[in-house]
Amino acid sequence: MSQYNKTVRMLFGVIAFLLFSKVSIMLGTTGWKDVCFLIGCYLFLYFFIFSLIDSAVGKISSFHQEYNKENIKKPFL
Repeated sequence: MSQYNKTVRMLFGVIAFLLFSKVSIMLGTTGWKDVCFLIGCYLFLYFFIFSLIDSAVGKISSFHQEYNKENIKKPFL
């Protein structure tokens, strides 16, 4: 997944959380208030946090691949 796509997903997660939080505040003391807030939290976790983790994992794996390429060129003893 490209870095641009990850950034858009993270931005969508923040916007969705803010939107559903605003809707839950507007609903007042009904039962739908909690449902909207939980949906917003789920979307934030799914889009923002998981994209952040995916980005970090991609950087770590590329670091290890580069490090291993350098060590393969060195003699064993």
